[in-house]
Parts: sequence; structure tokens; C-alpha cells
Amino acid sequence: MGMYDNMKDDIGKELKKYKISDEVLAEFSIYMSKKIRDIILEVISGKSGEMYFFYEVIEDYFPNFNNRMVNEMLDALSKAWDELRSFCKTYPVRCLSESDVYCTMFNNKYLF
Repeated sequence: MGMYDNMKDDIGKELKKYKISDEVLAEFSIYMSKKIRDIILEVISGKSGEMYFFYEVIEDYFPNFNNRMVNEMLDALSKAWDELRSFCKTYPVRCLSESDVYCTMFNNKYLF
């Protein structure tokens, strides 16, 4: 959601020029999330130094984007990563490594 929100907020108008709908942007956000999951786990666990995003993934998904647009998407993705890290300070690895564990926020039938 952070990736989607940042891209929509930061470069949404430019994406519309490329005829990228909100649905396509959401699908790309899910696609990118799956691509970087292992990298995120390595960074959070200390196995890797820094988070990085692949410009090739963007270019493959959106072949008509110019370099400037790819760079703007990378900036929005990096911003989302920084925001995620700030939310997950207490238990950073649990966000991904324990994604199937019961969560009161989402699994409590009395909250919805």
C-alpha cells in the first residue's frame, strides 16, 4: 500500500499521461512487493547492507517509460521503504517473516 500511495501521490499526474490507471498501479505495486520481499528480509535481518530497487523491473513492466519516469518511480518506492522502516521499528522482521501469524488488527471478528 505504501508503494501504491507514494506513486499515486507523488507522480500520479505523470502516470496518467502514460495512461496508467489506478488498477494497473495497484497491480504493479503487488508485483514489485513480491519481487523485493527477499531483499527486504535480508536487509532487515542484517544479511545485506542496503535496500535497493531494480530499475529493470520497472522498465520491463512499463516499457514505454523514459528514464526520468523510471527514476521518479524509484524515488517513490524508496520513500515507501523509508516509511515502512519507520513503522516497523519495534519488530522489523515480523512484518514479513510472520505474515501468516494471527493479527488482532485483521483477524479479530469483533473489530469489523
